[in-house]
Amino acid sequence: MGRRLQTVTKGYLAAWPVDFQQILIDLLFPYGEADSDKLDFVNVQIGDIRDHLYCWEPHTNRWQDEDRQRVKYYAERMLEGDEFPPLIADEPYGFLFDGYHRMGAYLKLKRYRVPFIYLNRQELNNGTANTN
Repeated sequence: MGRRLQTVTKGYLAAWPVDFQQILIDLLFPYGEADSDKLDFVNVQIGDIRDHLYCWEPHTNRWQDEDRQRVKYYAERMLEGDEFPPLIADEPYGFLFDGYHRMGAYLKLKRYRVPFIYLNRQELNNGTANTN
C-alpha cells in the first residue's frame, strides 16, 4: 500500500453527466448549503482502485445479470476511448461512494490507476474546490 496520489486536473462539473453532478453535489453539500449551485470544479486525483476492493467486492455479491452487462458495456466503451466520470470515495483507502460499475470495468481491463474524487481532499471556498 502507500501508493502516491497525484493531482491530475480540476474536474469541471459541466463536463460530466447531470446525474453524476447531482451525486457529487449531494455528497459535498449534504445539507443543501446555498453555495452548492456555485460549485464549478473539484480536484481530481489518480488513485489505485485496489485500495477500495474491500468495499467493492461485497457489493458485487448482490449484482444481477444487468449489473454484469453494464460492466461489460463500460469496459467496451473504455476500450473505444470513451471517458467516464471519476470514481468518488471519501478518502484514499476509504469508502467508495460512487462508481461501482466503472470500477468493475477498470478491473476487467486491468486498469488500476484511475481518476478519483476524494471528498476529504476538497477545500470548498465560495462554492469552488481548491487544492489543500
